[in-house]
Amino acid sequence: YLRNYRDWEEKVKKDKELKEPQKKNVDTTVLAVLKGESTAKFNANERDDLLGIARLAQEFGFRPVIEGCVEGWTVADELGRAGAMAILTPRDRRPKDEALARDGGSSIENAAILHKSGVSVAVVPSTESVDLGGIVGRDIMALPIEADFAIRGGLPEDAALASITTTSARILGVLHRVGSLEVGKDADLGIWNGDPIDPRSWVEMMVINGTICYRRDPARPHW
Repeated sequence: YLRNYRDWEEKVKKDKELKEPQKKNVDTTVLAVLKGESTAKFNANERDDLLGIARLAQEFGFRPVIEGCVEGWTVADELGRAGAMAILTPRDRRPKDEALARDGGSSIENAAILHKSGVSVAVVPSTESVDLGGIVGRDIMALPIEADFAIRGGLPEDAALASITTTSARILGVLHRVGSLEVGKDADLGIWNGDPIDPRSWVEMMVINGTICYRRDPARPHW
């Protein structure tokens, strides 16, 4: 349909009476992806699946978003050529299938290798809940800790910070509103006493939609 449509776009310039191709039996969801009007999101971790997604995207000219991407480091170049965007959790661990001779399983260098190959990397925690076992509230720090694990695996610090700010916003299609401090964007921001991805830092103030929702009491200890 797209080939016919693009051909019609050229020919209609000379023949105004030429009818537009019909969309009969055309999957409008797939069509929107191929036209760049929406994003195709996949959940995949294994090398063969990731390679198939990368080659499909290259053949049909769309940028895939892949959640999981545990074995992405094994096919990073192909994913980079496809303009892929990966949503991953650096602490995820998956053993290699020992029946296979090729590379496989998880790698702490996954985010770094993907980034080096041109893949946009967004980091997410393994859970969105607060774990009340052990150290109470420990999972509240999960997002910056995940970014720290990516750094440990070789991801540059600026890319690690972007992975939980601008890159994530870009993948969600809301970079025009959030993700960075710029005039005209939503006034949702946090102020730390140090590097926000350093686990030793703590929040001094949180602002949501321009309203101060939290301010640390300097008279109280931060731990």
